[in-house]
Amino acid sequence: KDQVTRTLSVPATTTFEQLHVGIQIAFQWDDDHAYRFMVQNCPEWTKKTSYLPKSLLWITQFQPNPRYAGDSPEAFARRVTLKEILEHPVYHGKVIEYLWDFGENWSHILLVKGRTESSEHIECLSGSGGPIRSSGTIRPFNDRNQLKVNRRLTKIGMLGDDDFCALD
Repeated sequence: KDQVTRTLSVPATTTFEQLHVGIQIAFQWDDDHAYRFMVQNCPEWTKKTSYLPKSLLWITQFQPNPRYAGDSPEAFARRVTLKEILEHPVYHGKVIEYLWDFGENWSHILLVKGRTESSEHIECLSGSGGPIRSSGTIRPFNDRNQLKVNRRLTKIGMLGDDDFCALD
């Protein structure tokens, strides 16, 4: 099966809300569905099975409400940075899953490939496949797509925190 991938350079100070928007732009999606990130209690991703370990943490787009708390602790995506999660002793080295569109359940695994010099904003370094059309067909991802994606990522990188949530 064809894979649709993006390799992104992401500053450690990026919030998970900013990462969500960066992923949406990188895959050329419309940001029209709910999302959450889940830190899974496993060191590497294998094929999905009917049994998944309890998530160590859900990072959600909505302010967590203790009244509706689930089995896993929750954090607010607007306030949690990558650095806080990646360097936390409980979460370090664990799989981070990004779930978008709870109806279709688009599940993505985030792989941390390493660290480089700090960048000022999210940048798409490479990609393959996509965006995926509603028919399920995959269009190619080429240099022109990458340039367009990086222009949009640069634009959101210049926004302040207060303006960030007001993206069209």
